[in-house]
Amino acid sequence: MKSHTTYKKLIAKTVILSLLASLAVAFIYGVFIKKRAIDDLARVDARKTSRLAFEALYSAMEKGWSKEELDAIIVRLNKVEPNMRINAYRSPIVAALFGDREADKNIREHDSMVMSAMKGEEILTGDDEIRYLYPIVVNQECITCHTNAHVGDINGVIDVRFPVANLKISLTTMINSFIIFFVTFTIMIFAILYFRLNALLVQPINQFIGMIQEIISKNDMAKRVSLKTKILEVKNIESHFNKMLDSIQDYYEKLQELSDRDYLTGLYNRRKFEEFLTYEIKRSLRHHHQFTVLMIDLDNFKYINDTYGHASGDLVLKEVTSIFASNLRNADVLARLGGDEFAVLLPETPYENGYAVVEKLRSRLESTPISLMFDQITLTASFGIAEYPEQGENIESLLTGSDLAMYKAKRAGKNTIARADQSDQEMAAEIQKKGEFLRRAIDDDCVEPFAQPIYNI
Repeated sequence: MKSHTTYKKLIAKTVILSLLASLAVAFIYGVFIKKRAIDDLARVDARKTSRLAFEALYSAMEKGWSKEELDAIIVRLNKVEPNMRINAYRSPIVAALFGDREADKNIREHDSMVMSAMKGEEILTGDDEIRYLYPIVVNQECITCHTNAHVGDINGVIDVRFPVANLKISLTTMINSFIIFFVTFTIMIFAILYFRLNALLVQPINQFIGMIQEIISKNDMAKRVSLKTKILEVKNIESHFNKMLDSIQDYYEKLQELSDRDYLTGLYNRRKFEEFLTYEIKRSLRHHHQFTVLMIDLDNFKYINDTYGHASGDLVLKEVTSIFASNLRNADVLARLGGDEFAVLLPETPYENGYAVVEKLRSRLESTPISLMFDQITLTASFGIAEYPEQGENIESLLTGSDLAMYKAKRAGKNTIARADQSDQEMAAEIQKKGEFLRRAIDDDCVEPFAQPIYNI
């Protein structure tokens, strides 16, 4: 099971992540500043200090001071900055002319950096403590005293050492460093927030919207939303939306069922029956099949309602539905058109076979008693048959033909089976014509009603 988090925890994690990232950036930037201070600022400060020391020593040497007095100058320079140490080492050229010192000789022979500086190499090294070796190069003025030297030779090395903490960074450098760090930190925070929120919030919402649009466009109530996210609130939206879809689908299926089926018997209604009939006409036209349509009307059903009540009448309709359904094939379509009127579609069934089915339904209904309160009754029905394409090639003609045949069976004494013929079609057309004439007369106010009282004699 996947673990999920809340937006509250997400924000807390983002803040902590941003803090850790900022600390990491600060550390990296601090290391960068420190290295820059060592490489740039230390070199400047150390060169300046070395130059000052050299000028002080050079000024004393111009006055002819002894080497003890020169050493005293170095001591005084070291007292100016307690954490800084300044030393001056004579080169072999100076030692040959003015005499050597044991300490200088040891340094020249054992300190590799001093040896390199004696060759004219300026050296800056150290992490916690900076050491700067400044070689004193002979120029034209130096030859006056140092007669054994040539321009470009090294007369000595000034060795300056001081802690990194003593480096003095300029205000401009500090401000620029702060601005760079602040801009970098701000960009990093916004980048973290953007990618985190985009991945955990924006993308699931876009995915959610896309799925809703797909459900709407395809009208697919069976589809469910599935979001890839670790956010609990988003998963709750997904869960509640899917539950809403479950309810909508349930209501949709119930509405679909109500629109297709009769609420009392569960049979198809007139609209759905006409859809099946339309489909069967197209199929039979394509494959040259015959089929039969039955129209059924229960005999004397009004008597049952008037005698036993409408609740009992509903029970009778359900029992009749069960009798008809149990004596039909799975491919046959049974529908209730309204009241006590039923219809049956027998696919790929010519008239002769359809008549056998109808006779079976008639006899089973007549011979099956129906329990009703404290009584048992038997029912009969009148059946009308219309065959495609003999009695009609469209819905209207087939329904009209089977309906006329059913009324023909009623007039023949009920509990019978009748088939529509051409005379019935002509009679129906005549009735429809007279009915249309009467409707127009009523609309044009051409009918004058008369009332005849009824007296109890």
